[in-house]
Amino acid sequence: MIQKAAPTAVGVAELLRVLPSQEKRYDFFAMRLICSNFATEKILMMSSEECISKLSKMLFWDIDIKKADMDRYPRHIIQRVLEYGTLEDWRIIHSYYGLDKIVEECKQMRTLDPVCLAFICAKSNTKEEEYRCYHTRQSFPTLWNS
Repeated sequence: MIQKAAPTAVGVAELLRVLPSQEKRYDFFAMRLICSNFATEKILMMSSEECISKLSKMLFWDIDIKKADMDRYPRHIIQRVLEYGTLEDWRIIHSYYGLDKIVEECKQMRTLDPVCLAFICAKSNTKEEEYRCYHTRQSFPTLWNS
């Protein structure tokens, strides 16, 4: 099967070299999962300041980045990443907060873009009706959103 290797973040191609050729097709996805877990563990060990520094700079153009705190204002950070962030930004907050915390915060948001709401519902297997922003949007229909 797989030979023991040092637990470091190694690329998929590097890990596949240690596999015998007949096992490569079966273990490719397992190796990919191992590599993504190494990257996730690196993010989990980061502090709030390190995570914020890794997020896209465009997300927090209107605030002092040194005063931003992921633990004190999670709803604000999550909403910015969902509405304006990249996939890498999503991975960072997903690794830092976890899906349960993100869903819990999203359920309490007054506003959330419909595309972001659909994304978080699909990721968490929840219904739109469970989110506060869904009911707020329904309460105030506009001419162009009716």
